[in-house]
Amino acid sequence: MLETAASWAHAQLRQAAGKTVTYRRGLVTCDLTAVIGQTEFESQGDYGVVTKVESRDYLVAVADLRLDEQQIYPQSGDRIEERFGETVVTYEVMAFGDEPCYRYSDLGRTTLRIHTKGI
Repeated sequence: MLETAASWAHAQLRQAAGKTVTYRRGLVTCDLTAVIGQTEFESQGDYGVVTKVESRDYLVAVADLRLDEQQIYPQSGDRIEERFGETVVTYEVMAFGDEPCYRYSDLGRTTLRIHTKGI
C-alpha cells in the first residue's frame, strides 16, 4: 500500500511540477517528464579539506527512461537537455564521490533520481 501511495504521489508531482527534458546517450534520445531537484555531496580530501558539490537532479519514472524502445538506466556521460525559453542547457550525468550517478527515490523503485552537472 505504501508503494502505491508513493507512486501516486510522484505521478501527481510530475503532473504539477514536471518539466519535459531530453535524455541523450550518444545520438539516441527520448523526451520525458522530470521533476527538478538537487543533492549536496560532501567529500573530505587530503589534509582534511572538505569539498561540497551540488548536483542538479532529475526525478523520472523508471518506465519512461527508454532508448530505442529498450528500458535503460543512467550511465555517467549521458546527457540531459533542458530548455529555458529559447536556450537549451545541457547537463551531464555523473557520479559524485563514492556515490553512483543515480539512485532510486522510492521503496517501490519506480522513480530514479539522476545526478548531473551543467556543462
